[in-house]
Amino acid sequence: MPPQKPEGPSSKELSTITAEIIIAALITVGFLAVFGKYLSPILDFYNRALDFIYSINWPRINFIMSIVFSLINLAGIIFLIRLLQIYARMKHETLALETAATHIVSPKEEVKNNWLRIQELMVSTNPSDWNMAVLHADSLLDEVLIRFGYQGESMADRLKIVDPHQMPSLDRIWSAHRLRNSIAHDPGLQNTRETIEYAIKTYEQALKELGLMEKKPLETA
Repeated sequence: MPPQKPEGPSSKELSTITAEIIIAALITVGFLAVFGKYLSPILDFYNRALDFIYSINWPRINFIMSIVFSLINLAGIIFLIRLLQIYARMKHETLALETAATHIVSPKEEVKNNWLRIQELMVSTNPSDWNMAVLHADSLLDEVLIRFGYQGESMADRLKIVDPHQMPSLDRIWSAHRLRNSIAHDPGLQNTRETIEYAIKTYEQALKELGLMEKKPLETA
């Protein structure tokens, strides 16, 4: 059997390849013909961009950027510290308000604490301390009347609008208040201990009638 010759591309296949090459060449030429005028500006812009990039002093820019970012970090740290300070101050104020709220003295406790001071003055052997006890008791009753909403420029004005049914000892309070005025105008005025004690007991009774001091079991309303 004679040896077979290796098969190669047929003339038809060669013609197809040649045609495709020619078409690709024509397309390339056509593209260059249409857009060729834009290639030069594009290449020029590209070259100028490269020149600009290469001309930049990158170490200097890196140094400047490091400073800028350092300042930004520093500002952020300062801002954070400030926020923490504000938060700590607000928390402290909140705790202070809560503490104050838990230590608000009730009117009865306030009257009780003031009355203890008046009793200390009454056990003194100094007559001037007795006078001070009357002044303190009168001032305490006046503060109570103001808290109860009685209006007026002075305690006398407030006593004028007090309901005698609410304060049955009102007539005696007037007498005690006049004694207070005498002491205020003449601090050296000497009064008997009985007079002072009667006035103090009158103020005490008035405070009980207003519900700010505890009544003894045998006392009536």
